[in-house]
Amino acid sequence: CWTCKNGKDKIHYIGKAFLEAFGGKDNIEQVNNCATRLRISVKDEKKVGPDIQFKAAGAHGVVRNGKAFQVIVGLSVPQVRESFENLMEQN
Repeated sequence: CWTCKNGKDKIHYIGKAFLEAFGGKDNIEQVNNCATRLRISVKDEKKVGPDIQFKAAGAHGVVRNGKAFQVIVGLSVPQVRESFENLMEQN
């Protein structure tokens, strides 16, 4: 969806791709962010996809520490987090 003309569509695509890469909403323990990184704690780190899956969705990199992950997103991280959390609240 990198060809999306609407920035909101792009952010939605990134949030959805990240959620899938983390193994779905049932695998998410906690969501947070700092200035440029989406910080996620998961229930089962074995369900989390490889770094290439995150990079394909637009991440600059992934920092892994057990069940704690930091996805390097950039300055759009607040919007990506909002999209990510909205997707988690859906069925």
